[in-house]
Amino acid sequence: MQKQISPAPHKQNGLTLLELIIALSISAILISLALPSFTALIENNRANTSINRMVSALHYARTQAINHGKSVTLCPLQNSEICGQTWRQGLLIFIDNNRDGQHQTNETILQSGSPFPAGSQISWAAFGSNRYLRFTHEGYTANQNGRFTYCPKSRNNYYARQIIINKNGRPRQAEDKDSNGIIETTSGQDIQC
Repeated sequence: MQKQISPAPHKQNGLTLLELIIALSISAILISLALPSFTALIENNRANTSINRMVSALHYARTQAINHGKSVTLCPLQNSEICGQTWRQGLLIFIDNNRDGQHQTNETILQSGSPFPAGSQISWAAFGSNRYLRFTHEGYTANQNGRFTYCPKSRNNYYARQIIINKNGRPRQAEDKDSNGIIETTSGQDIQC
């Protein structure tokens, strides 16, 4: 009779409780170090997306004014067809036949945009204090050179952005010329939210 050999016991693979606690602690430390830079990345991305969206809308409105040979107005959206007071709600671009800066039922809507990020603020400051921006049939502004300023919900100046529009109707983004991380206004001062 042959003696049966029993198989060797399986070695258990896994972590001890102490090893698991150490691994989780190291993971928590690494995540806490990465979280602030991830938050900054998200806020910077929102700011850039918002300002690029605004620049695109300005280029579109100017191009449509030239293509249609008529005045085109860009105004803050209150609802789907009415100009409002707050730019954060979105944008309305329409052919402004009577050049009054308000959409009438007989005027063609070219584009109506969705709101900007919750809590953010977009302001328009220009000569004439109009709440809208109108492009003439030649693509110029109606003597409305000015600037759009974007401020994030956090009101952190590092994520503020600005578009400057000259009376020729050409928008450009303000720059950080002194390399301190904050965009400067046309007068050389840091943007303040």
